[in-house]
Amino acid sequence: MHHIYDKSWDGTLRRRTQQYGWTYDYRDHGVEKTRPLPDWIEFIQDKLQSEGCIDNPMEQLIINEYIPG
Repeated sequence: MHHIYDKSWDGTLRRRTQQYGWTYDYRDHGVEKTRPLPDWIEFIQDKLQSEGCIDNPMEQLIINEYIPG
């Protein structure tokens, strides 16, 4: 979690987001390759693969922060 909260957040939506790999444009509904996935995401990817949640390596990750209300 410290990797997530140490990074900057995008606050243009009603929720804060972070995007890694491909960036999704909420207005145009398109994607653009903007930056590589950080190393710490490998842990999440390995866990998801071992649990059978994903079959292929991740190319994109969007983190959304929803606050109460």
